[in-house]
Amino acid sequence: MKKLTLALLAVMWIAAVAIGYQKPIAPSGEWKRYSPEGCGLSLELRVQPQKMDLPVPEDVSRNIYYLRGYSSIGEGFGVIITHASAPTLLNPKILAEGVVKGIINNAQITDLSYSTEPSTETQAPLKGSYKQNGVVLEFNGIVLSQGKQAWVVATIYKQADKASQSMSERVLSSVKVGGPPCPEQEEKIGKQLDSATTVTAGE
Repeated sequence: MKKLTLALLAVMWIAAVAIGYQKPIAPSGEWKRYSPEGCGLSLELRVQPQKMDLPVPEDVSRNIYYLRGYSSIGEGFGVIITHASAPTLLNPKILAEGVVKGIINNAQITDLSYSTEPSTETQAPLKGSYKQNGVVLEFNGIVLSQGKQAWVVATIYKQADKASQSMSERVLSSVKVGGPPCPEQEEKIGKQLDSATTVTAGE
């Protein structure tokens, strides 16, 4: 299981690193609560999350039910949200370590420093920094395990950008797990949502 989760989360982080190369979307100016999958998890963002195409290798896809990713990208600030369902229990600490170690294989990244503590049976933090093309970036996030399903919410921004640090804290503090449960297998839900579902503050 450890080999699978490390490979799985390496895929996720490759997608996260790509945030730096995507064109940012101007924020709406107001925070809204979104549920990317319409189930399981919701959080507050200023830019509606968009579905990402994740390049899942065949050896990974054979061992998971599904892997979906979303990104919310503003000026100097990015959020990646991923949701995985697998036949085996997903340990949050192993997943968190897999996320950050997955970036080591990127030749453009150096000086990686991170922490995944304190972790519990249901969640683990993601916090650290790395240098990409001479720019020092910070990441801050959380891995939430719901048995055989797991969520990763990670924010990425320039280390010196205090405004983005503040937005990161707001995003992560807004994460809620609840609502209708997500299905374990792909075929049970039919067509995927094209974009995130907006929910009201009371939901």
